[in-house]
Amino acid sequence: MTIRHWTRTAALAAALTTATAAADAATTISFVSVDNPYSPSLVAYAARDGEFAVEFRGDALPGGQSGEAALGGLTTSGGHPPALLTTRPSDDGAKAGNNSYRLVFLVNPERLVNAARVCRAPDDIPVRADGGRTDILAAFCIGERAYSWGYGSVGADEGAAGIHDLLGQLVLNVIPYRDPEAGGCGKRPC
Repeated sequence: MTIRHWTRTAALAAALTTATAAADAATTISFVSVDNPYSPSLVAYAARDGEFAVEFRGDALPGGQSGEAALGGLTTSGGHPPALLTTRPSDDGAKAGNNSYRLVFLVNPERLVNAARVCRAPDDIPVRADGGRTDILAAFCIGERAYSWGYGSVGADEGAAGIHDLLGQLVLNVIPYRDPEAGGCGKRPC
């Protein structure tokens, strides 16, 4: 079974996270899907060494901003150990073993595409010319499989703070700390 959430505004997501900037009506999460068998333990495993690998693919971020700068210290949150989201995960020792667990941000895809393609071949997905808004498709990938994904956008006039806010909202929605199919609390009572 797949859980789908349609049209979440920035106000809802910002109320749930302390890691992002103030909400803005110009930032919208328009689609989120969490596949079965999604489990917060997958995120905990990926983040077990305090880092969570991130890739930026597709078009460049507005203003030539790097992916690492756009992340601006964002971490995973909630019921799993907090881990720094980074485009430069450590390759030393045990940390290198979990880099197939990653969050992929596809910037300005030409159209909404199957999330499995984002994990399998993100460089083969066409991107559109700058159209004023920045659209980002995010996928939590393990190898070539997408376990969850979401799509959001932010207005061009929102700048770096708007991109940071959008990334924070996508992280919150794409790697939820509770399994939405299990009543939000997994097998434990709330």
